[in-house]
Amino acid sequence: MNKRLMRRITGLFLAALLAVVQPVGVFAEEIDIPYGSYEDISIEEAVQEAGDGYTDEVDITSEQAGETDDMSEPATADETAGETAIEDEATIPEEGEDPSVTYELSDELPYGLMGMPDGYTVSASEMEDKLELNSHGIGAAIASMEPGTDYVEDEVIFLAEDEGYADDVAAAYNGTLESFEYGVAVVKLDEEITVVQAVSAGMDTGLNLPPVEPNYLTYLEPVED
Repeated sequence: MNKRLMRRITGLFLAALLAVVQPVGVFAEEIDIPYGSYEDISIEEAVQEAGDGYTDEVDITSEQAGETDDMSEPATADETAGETAIEDEATIPEEGEDPSVTYELSDELPYGLMGMPDGYTVSASEMEDKLELNSHGIGAAIASMEPGTDYVEDEVIFLAEDEGYADDVAAAYNGTLESFEYGVAVVKLDEEITVVQAVSAGMDTGLNLPPVEPNYLTYLEPVED
């Protein structure tokens, strides 16, 4: 076997050896040992000479790779929307729980409303009614309605357990209790307070007021003989 062939075989052997011992991502290339120097160079020297031409690459561990994957994968629109939905979801206090623990209730009321008597705090069921009115978009709905056509122009209604409480609510909205039957209270508002203002204030989860609703008008189709 001539020296040129022996040099080629040795070069391939060393290339394979380097492929095993080099870090991930390093590729071996053919080692060119000068002709005639085969007998004068050791394997260690050949490896050292060949290694001088390589550039070590960073060895990324599986843990680092996992961190990189987390950083490089942005949240999808659905996930962002899901998080936003969870953050915006209103908390409904349980029955008997003080809603002021969850909501900052203010006694500073708009439109010159008188407000409820001292010591009053919105109940859990009243707060749930506020949230339900908001979820149905009642505020925007009545703003687009026609007073006197879609609802009684100067009246609001609400449910109450007794007439005494109904009187308190009527006074809170600067109105007078017109009727109270079967737990349904009808309040005639002061001329300076509109139905839209009263309902909007009652829906506000930051105001210490019970909610009220418009006294909607319902039209029946004429019955033909």
